[in-house]
Amino acid sequence: MYPEFIAIYAMLAIVIVLLGVIFFFLFKLFKQASNSSNSNDSYLPTQQTYYEQQYQASSQEQYPYQQQGGNIVFCKQCATQFDSSQAYCPHCGARR
Repeated sequence: MYPEFIAIYAMLAIVIVLLGVIFFFLFKLFKQASNSSNSNDSYLPTQQTYYEQQYQASSQEQYPYQQQGGNIVFCKQCATQFDSSQAYCPHCGARR
């Protein structure tokens, strides 16, 4: 065995030990995080419900005719969405 290889093997062993220690602490950290997230399960559904409510509110503002159950058409000139029962675009006044 060459003497140069001894130093290389020693450093390789140190790197492997350090990686093992890092993985051990990462595993411990993730296990602790998963245990703490299980205790907060009662909070998560309300947070998801809040975001779902915000999404529904924003979609009702953007597409009001969709909630009314009417047919939706788009203006050929300005691409505004409006109800199909209207003959003219409420935004630009173009005929449907």
